[in-house]
Amino acid sequence: MSVVILEFPCTFPKVTILGFSSNSSKPSNTYPSVALRLRALADTYCMPIQHVVFLWNISRPDGGSFNESAINMASLPYLYIPPASLRYGLYAINVTIYIDGFSFFNDTSVVYLYEEPTPLVLELEGGDQRTVLLGNSFNLDARKSLDLDYPIHKTWYDITWYCWMIGDTTKFDPNRHENSADLKSLEYCFSSLAIGAGENTTTVTIPGTDLQSASMKSVVAKMTQGGLVQWKAQDIIVIQNSAAMLSIKCIENCYSVVSASLPVRLKGECLTCTLYNRLDLTYTWRLYKIDDGKAYLIDYLDAWTYTGTSSANLAIKPGLLEVGESYEIQLLSGNDYTKRSFWVTWPPYNGKCSTNINIGTAFRSKFIVSCMDWLDEGVQKTRDVSVDKTYRRNFDFTFYVASNTSSEYKRTPFFRVLGSWATAPEMILGEGDPNNDYKVDLVVTIKDFYGSVITVTNTVQVMPPDYTLLEVTNCTEMLLYEAEKDMMGIIMLSNGLIHKLTQDINNNDNNLSHDVKVMTATIDRLSANENLIQDEVLAASTVDTLNSMLSLETTVTSLSRESKMKIGSSYQNIASSLETNFKLSMSSDEKQALAQDLLSGVVTFAQNTKYSTDCSSSDCDEQFKQGQYVVEFISITHNISAILLEGTVPGEEEIIISIPQGNTVMAVRRLETLEVFNSTLSLHGHPLAEVPDLSDVVNCEEHGHMDVEIMVGDNLYTTDASWTQVKTQTNAVALIVDGEVLQVADLVTPIRILSHPPILQGLNFTSVNLSSDSSLFYIQLSVNESYVTPLFVLQTPNQNVSLRYYLKVGIPPTSEDYDFSGPVTPLDLQDISGNGTRWQVIIQLSDPAIAMSLDTSSSNLLYLGLCSENEERTTALDIALYVLDCLFWEDTMKKWSRRGLLLGNVTNYAEAPCESTHLTTFGTNVFVPPNTIDFNTVWSKFSADNVAVISTVGGLLVVYFLVLLWVRRADKRDVSKPLTRGSVNNYLLSVPFNLGNLTFLRIWHDNTGKGKDADWYLNMVLIKDLQNNQKYVFLCNQWLAVDKGDQQVEWLLPVATQSELSNFDHLFYTRTRQDLTDGHLWISVLSRPTQSVFTRVQRLSCCLSLLFLTMVTNAMWYGTMDTTQQQNVHLGPFTFSGQELITSIAGSLIVVPVSIIIITLFKKSERRRSKHADKMSEPKEEESNHINRMMSKRGLDQYCSDECSDEREGCVTPSVIDTALIQPFNTYNSWADFENRTSRLINSRKNQQKLSEGGKKKKRNPLPFWCLYLSWILVVLSVLASGFFVILYSIEWGTEKSSRWLTAFFLSFVESVILIQPLKVVSVALILILVFKRVDDEDEEAYVNKIVSPEMMATNRLSPSYPAHRRPYQQNTSDYSQLESARKHRKRMNRLFNIGRELGAYIVYLVVVCILTYENRSKNAYPTYSHLENTFLKPPTKYRASFINISSAEYFWNWAHDILIPGLYSDGMYSGNDTADFQGYLSDNIHYRVGTPRLRQARVTPADCTIPREFKEFFKQCYPDYGLDTYDSKSYGEGWNTLSHSNTSQAWQYQDSLQLNGYPVVGTYDSYGGGGYVTTLGNTNQTAVATFDYLHDAGWIDRNTRAVMVEANIYNPNVNLFSVICLVLEFPASGSIIPFSQISPVVLYRYVGASALFLLIMDFIFVAFTLYYLYILIKKIKQEKCAFLKQFWNIIDLINMAFSITACVFYGMHFIMVELATSDFHRNKDAYLNLQYIVLWEALYGYMLAFLLFLSMLKLLLILRFNPKITQLSGTLKKAKGPISSFMVVFVLTFLAFAQFGYLVFGRVDRGYYTFIATLETLMSMLMMKMEIDNMILVNGLLGSLFVFLFVMVIVFILINMLLSMINDAFTEVRKDPSFLPDDPAMATFLLDQIKAFVLGYYKDSTDKGKKEKTKESKKDLEEKIDDLDLRLRTFLQVLHRDRI
Repeated sequence: MSVVILEFPCTFPKVTILGFSSNSSKPSNTYPSVALRLRALADTYCMPIQHVVFLWNISRPDGGSFNESAINMASLPYLYIPPASLRYGLYAINVTIYIDGFSFFNDTSVVYLYEEPTPLVLELEGGDQRTVLLGNSFNLDARKSLDLDYPIHKTWYDITWYCWMIGDTTKFDPNRHENSADLKSLEYCFSSLAIGAGENTTTVTIPGTDLQSASMKSVVAKMTQGGLVQWKAQDIIVIQNSAAMLSIKCIENCYSVVSASLPVRLKGECLTCTLYNRLDLTYTWRLYKIDDGKAYLIDYLDAWTYTGTSSANLAIKPGLLEVGESYEIQLLSGNDYTKRSFWVTWPPYNGKCSTNINIGTAFRSKFIVSCMDWLDEGVQKTRDVSVDKTYRRNFDFTFYVASNTSSEYKRTPFFRVLGSWATAPEMILGEGDPNNDYKVDLVVTIKDFYGSVITVTNTVQVMPPDYTLLEVTNCTEMLLYEAEKDMMGIIMLSNGLIHKLTQDINNNDNNLSHDVKVMTATIDRLSANENLIQDEVLAASTVDTLNSMLSLETTVTSLSRESKMKIGSSYQNIASSLETNFKLSMSSDEKQALAQDLLSGVVTFAQNTKYSTDCSSSDCDEQFKQGQYVVEFISITHNISAILLEGTVPGEEEIIISIPQGNTVMAVRRLETLEVFNSTLSLHGHPLAEVPDLSDVVNCEEHGHMDVEIMVGDNLYTTDASWTQVKTQTNAVALIVDGEVLQVADLVTPIRILSHPPILQGLNFTSVNLSSDSSLFYIQLSVNESYVTPLFVLQTPNQNVSLRYYLKVGIPPTSEDYDFSGPVTPLDLQDISGNGTRWQVIIQLSDPAIAMSLDTSSSNLLYLGLCSENEERTTALDIALYVLDCLFWEDTMKKWSRRGLLLGNVTNYAEAPCESTHLTTFGTNVFVPPNTIDFNTVWSKFSADNVAVISTVGGLLVVYFLVLLWVRRADKRDVSKPLTRGSVNNYLLSVPFNLGNLTFLRIWHDNTGKGKDADWYLNMVLIKDLQNNQKYVFLCNQWLAVDKGDQQVEWLLPVATQSELSNFDHLFYTRTRQDLTDGHLWISVLSRPTQSVFTRVQRLSCCLSLLFLTMVTNAMWYGTMDTTQQQNVHLGPFTFSGQELITSIAGSLIVVPVSIIIITLFKKSERRRSKHADKMSEPKEEESNHINRMMSKRGLDQYCSDECSDEREGCVTPSVIDTALIQPFNTYNSWADFENRTSRLINSRKNQQKLSEGGKKKKRNPLPFWCLYLSWILVVLSVLASGFFVILYSIEWGTEKSSRWLTAFFLSFVESVILIQPLKVVSVALILILVFKRVDDEDEEAYVNKIVSPEMMATNRLSPSYPAHRRPYQQNTSDYSQLESARKHRKRMNRLFNIGRELGAYIVYLVVVCILTYENRSKNAYPTYSHLENTFLKPPTKYRASFINISSAEYFWNWAHDILIPGLYSDGMYSGNDTADFQGYLSDNIHYRVGTPRLRQARVTPADCTIPREFKEFFKQCYPDYGLDTYDSKSYGEGWNTLSHSNTSQAWQYQDSLQLNGYPVVGTYDSYGGGGYVTTLGNTNQTAVATFDYLHDAGWIDRNTRAVMVEANIYNPNVNLFSVICLVLEFPASGSIIPFSQISPVVLYRYVGASALFLLIMDFIFVAFTLYYLYILIKKIKQEKCAFLKQFWNIIDLINMAFSITACVFYGMHFIMVELATSDFHRNKDAYLNLQYIVLWEALYGYMLAFLLFLSMLKLLLILRFNPKITQLSGTLKKAKGPISSFMVVFVLTFLAFAQFGYLVFGRVDRGYYTFIATLETLMSMLMMKMEIDNMILVNGLLGSLFVFLFVMVIVFILINMLLSMINDAFTEVRKDPSFLPDDPAMATFLLDQIKAFVLGYYKDSTDKGKKEKTKESKKDLEEKIDDLDLRLRTFLQVLHRDRI
């Protein structure tokens, strides 16, 4: 035993080479021509972490040599062995790992490889069969054959030619015919050849003398190399007429063995053609499937290809060829043709892949995926496990991590290994998607030598991590991965980090500095280990991680420049490696996915590093350097093109990659070089470039094909400020030849580049009428740049137009004074309508003289004058103007330039043509001026149809004046009536002494208000002691009312503590209420503070002014913005362009200042007092004398004595500054003493007040009162001017555009008022409260100061202006004797009001539900259903096959040909119109097919027969009913014969419900799942017929078939109605066929037509009602708790609410499904579109509405519950529930007894009794006396008659009558029982009294009666007291008189 001693703790290292055999006797077999990549998996752990060293060694046990220098044995866990590096033989490859510095502490792993010769590839020019011209010589050529091992042995192969003498009858088979006597030397077929001419030569020339007759000759080539032999036969067909000698060249996956998982690419060649005339030939490709020696033509080959079948080349899409089958491909041109055949290999099978754990924690758990036991058949055409186990070939295992988020399913590769088995290294994964239960898919693809692939998926759960992301960046696992050089682990851990960081940012659970640290550390680690990226899988994983980083814009922006440059460098290195090293081992799908990721990364990186125009001087140079780096970085796009086009053939469809970043679209395509010349390059049907003849630039003979790269997107070239001149997306066009970008410059014929700025699509036109006798019509354009080109578009309905235009810079031109002039004649006009109804000419002012005039002129105004030269009539014109400028990216100068670039001739204003002599990236500067008004012609454009805007403006003014009346009354009420809703009332009280510290406040009212005015909701009371500025707050938030809250009119409130006042709830409520009622302009009209001087009338006027100003500014720029500008700003969820921002700022600069000025003037202006108020404030003469007397010494003494009681030392009185304490005058020594002491006290009070208030109260200086008049003038002017110009704009636009603008404006305006502004108020309140923790009370303080001001006071108690607070207070004790009667009266009134309100609201709600319910059912649904039923199910004549009569499979095929196909496909109109015009329509040419119809079959698997033992020898297999355990889910070959994993036709391949997005079908007999065997019928009649014929001939319907479904979707645009057709034929195990049809008309788009807006409003009202009733229901549940469920009507409310919410949810699901279906349809219009789920949601929505309407109608009984009759009905049911329950037991038992009998006796022959459910339905019909007893009597006349008699007697006559008797008895008892009366029987009488009072003015109420009696008693008591006082006075006077006497 050996002992190793280290300086640190460390586990013993372990290493394993993955995938290959470690047994030298059973080595892994490989070919030397195939590159090998070995992966060593190390397992070490030391503390601290130590670096690991890898030592690779290759040896031969036999001692042989090999090319060791070609193998780079670096110290990496990877060993790459290039092709042809190892010779034939056995090799031992070992790797030793050890801890760096401790080589003795190691471990070694050894694997054994056996390199065997690579099979030869024998290729004959001309393929397997070819044609040659009679009498012409030709060559037998095998020079394209391949010996892939030639670099090893350096010897050429040998080719020997033979003649197969019986080729016309027997195909040559080398296994049988190698030694046949019919295999002769070549001269036996061609006698002119010398003996031995066909030996050891690759080419043989056959002279024309041997081809003198039309015949067929077969030659065989034998290829030998060492011990390897390869044979191939070729048939030579001699024909008399030949134009070309054809040959098929293999490009990709097209030799004798091909893979169905890869594209098959072939190139057609003409051996006798030149490069120029080769493309002139007409080519046709055909594909045949070979079965038992017979060839079957594949009719739909065109749909299988990327190139079509008429191109010179052919590319067959992957996944369509059937595995295990043989095919023959044929190329034809005229009489010439050539063929070649191939066989499709099987994918690997019989293995498994599994994970070690199924659930783990992110960044902690280690997941391991292992794959083993996989087999492959090799070159054999059949599978045999026992044989295939001996075939030890290596598989290519690729491991992926797939995350299924709500937006996409993305599969990212992370590990690839070659071998017969594979185990992925330990994976530490990031957190799974929380919305998908944290699930992550671990996917493995297993690929064989030929490229056939099978996929295995394992799903695991990765739960959230339990430590921070920053800790993960330096965790032990990350350091260990880095030490072991495990790039896979580094990437996966980094990827998980970034995805978790993304989730945190999306959930707002992040910190920017933390995020930057995490990202910087991740970037540094990836950059430092870039050398470990050794294959395309690791490259793709790295790109995915980098893209995830760049998606976090805020974080990336904060990165340092060094980090950004590291990201760019990583992209560049990966792209370069992919093109040079990795692309050969990538599949097409992998290339496209990786290219899309790379493009996304390039664009995002460029956007995040663009040059900012507002950079500082020190930062600009840095940004410029960064921009230059980005320009070099963008060249990666050429690498992307090379990756995508590798292996493609010219003529394939263009490969388009679209990414959301930068709205970028990239399209690449490989074309024949000659096809590019003089062609138009387009993207999505839009022409982008017109390329001239480039034969001077590229040699066509040397370069047969050319790659075209087009990229359209946002501007990425932003090195300096010049990029801001590009206002549209850029177009980049590149031509690539042999991997190099073609340098196109200085062309004689320029290239025409076309851009399509979206802003020009909706160009605004101004209508004018010109006459010859009128003056010039002028158009003014402000041109700020001299190098731009102004353009004027003129459109007219008449071609006979003759105009002349004049141009002048600076001033308007005249017919004599102009700078430039030109005519417009009919020859200049272009017909843009196609039918002569619309003509157009574009005046392009590109003359250099104009540019010079603009450059030299001091004015930038350009005037265009138009005049008509038609003397006979007026010329009607529509005029638009815009400015264009062309720019290109000048790569040498690294800036945008326009040097040498010209604007081409503009013929279509939606295009911007730029002419260039070079190719680069092009951009356009477009400017469309704001909308203008021509005052000379605007009134002539008025139309009676265009009244929407005029009506709106007039309607707004009318509404304003109507609302003005109401708000004026509300303003008066605020002044005259205190204690109104929302009011804040202030009072000033004089008290004789200081109140001290207040602790409680008792507050009450006497309930003397009328109706609701007696109720008072008190929020809070604030008391301020003016002597010491002490404040006391008493919070109430309660009702003082006899019928609300706690039904109290008196409260004892404690003083609020500081914690209560700073409580968040109190502050938030107070601040929000204050801001909404005063700050929100619109809401404050209804609820403004009563003490505010800003009246409701003024607020309403400001709202009107704001509305009109917004309208006119919106109209100014409407339609002039390009919403798809390339320079977008992303701010959270909001995205806007720079021009949108500028436009909004310009609009705000117009609206906001005017609004602020008007509001400020209203708020700050001083109110002028009325004359009456001034008169009232002036003291009368008596009052003045009284004041003078009071100010004398004696008067003041008397005043103080009167005011203060004798028991008090002093009194509190108001003074000019504050309250002052004044002693009785007799306590002062003298008048001077009084003045001195009083002055000191007053001054002290003044100073105290200044000190306490001066620091925190700003002095308010009101504006002069005349500013009010100015504000009203501004309101009137803003409204009238804005309204006037809005009307002019609408007239200028016309009806359609005016309506669009009006709708868009009001939607945005309502959104702003209802949503944006309230959210703003709430947000501001929230922020202020969280920051300042208090609410301003400045307004209340100002009002208190106002009411204590000296002007508000008078000293005469008799004066009306004498303040109330100085009057003596007399407490009136509250009288509670009448509160109970008042409470009862108010309760009754409230109940009456609530019933009325509830009834009114509920009627509105019921009407809305009725509207929605009936609108959900189209009146055209049944006619549509009937029409489709007659078309497909019930043909009009009895001689045609009927669907409902189908009884056999053959009948079904006949019905399909006679009814289905003619009905689904149109033959055109009777008038002979072209059928193509009606392609997509049904036979009626009215209904349109949406998507392609399809057939779907549900099958079962054969099973053992469950039959008696005696019959088992006769029946080996049975076919059961369809069920979950019997349905067939396997894939087959044609005719259901052979097991297959990848079929040619989908008709034989099972697809589950997820793949089909299928929906289960419930038929008459059984239910069938959403999956099945599917085939589409195509878009033409011919395709559908061919499909049915093929399925019929191949036996698609057999004994395993259980259901065949015909599915189609139909749309009638005339009535906006979709129809989903599902015709089902059920094949039950019992035999026969059961037809079942389901035609479902459905409305997908409700908001269409005139009623769209109305329905939208109804939907919103319904949702509002639902939320309102939900709130009431929740509130009631919280109050009543468990008792809620004990009341019947509460249960009804609960069910009703459940139906309402469910209806909303179902409608939402319906809307979502429609959007998804629509997007699917637009993506692929030729595929079947499944609308069955939409039908389901629509049906459920309709059911919910029906139930909802039923319950809503039923609930009307609850609202009328005070009616005694209604109560008696409900009481009857409640009273009879006991007897009815007992009766129902008897009834149900009896009914079930009859049902059992009927089912058992009559169920065999009577359809009404064939199931137990059907029996119950039949008996229920009999219960209603609907009987059909004929079949019953046929079964058994006696039992049938007796059954019916007893059922009617027992059930109908006895039991039903018993039920009626029970209900009658219960009703009688209820009428006598007073407990079943309503809870308030007098409510009906009370209602009648209120109606009388309202109608007749008569009012009777107990409360008023009590008040009247109380008044009478009070009068009586007063009279008695007066009499007593009179008696006492008389007595007193008598006594006084007597004393004097």
